[in-house]
Amino acid sequence: MTCRNVDTTTAHACDGSQTGAQLTYDNEGRLETWTAPSGTTASDQYLYDNSGQRVFQHSSSTLAGTTSNTDTITFDGVTDVTTTNGVTSTTKYYSVGGQRVAMKKDGVL
Repeated sequence: MTCRNVDTTTAHACDGSQTGAQLTYDNEGRLETWTAPSGTTASDQYLYDNSGQRVFQHSSSTLAGTTSNTDTITFDGVTDVTTTNGVTSTTKYYSVGGQRVAMKKDGVL
């Protein structure tokens, strides 16, 4: 795992005393976690399949004392199933010539 400090005003060490956002990467160089700068509470974690496609994202954030958790699972590269605080939605993406041209969320185009 590699840790990169994105705060350009301090030394580039990841020792827990950072003030900027922190990003960590897996051995393949893919983003593994993101943690918000100190003073805010937010983070993302990612998992990838064997071909390097992101298949899972967990996001957590706290605003005014209320924590929100969102999990997104990506199937076949075109369908996302997202659960936010127990509410599930499905989003399907449509592409033409490699360009995303439309999306359908919970059956609505």
